Amino acid sequence: VRGKGTLAMKKFLAGALIIALLVALPTVANAAVKSGNQEVRGGIAITYDMDENTVIKLDAGFGYFVSDMIEVVVWVWVYWDDDASQEDYALAVAGLFHFATTGTTVPYVGVFAAWIGGDHADWLGDYALGAVLGCKFFMSESAIMFVEYRYTHYMDNKTNSSSDGKHEIMTGFAWLF
Repeated sequence: VRGKGTLAMKKFLAGALIIALLVALPTVANAAVKSGNQEVRGGIAITYDMDENTVIKLDAGFGYFVSDMIEVVVWVWVYWDDDASQEDYALAVAGLFHFATTGTTVPYVGVFAAWIGGDHADWLGDYALGAVLGCKFFMSESAIMFVEYRYTHYMDNKTNSSSDGKHEIMTGFAWLF
């Protein structure tokens, strides 16, 4: 009889601990970003190019929060097509709007403009415009995991033409300071 009560008590305490952690986590890792915060990030993406093929992309960036919800980001990325025959790189500037939340998950939307250089660009480079839809998951007050969808519309200076666009899913980590 004594063993059954002890087991029931352990189950109760384990359940109470799990509930307490779930309730406390949003306050421990609150996603309250303030004006002046800075963010360093890195990620990897799989891109589906409607004109060509699948592309692997590495991305790094630095962001600065000009307000509690608006972040200006500078991205640098490099990408290769699936047969590694073409390598391109880019420098982009983005504006991201973060929706206000009280928990550890922060959705955001944004737009960006990029200059593209590399194998297929002429000496002036190409450029791109795009949109971002993403979500940041705060693992602590400064460690973030993010997932985002980007649509990029490329313009080619050599041929004065544009692409049908690229769709990509990116995931990565960011650190807030």
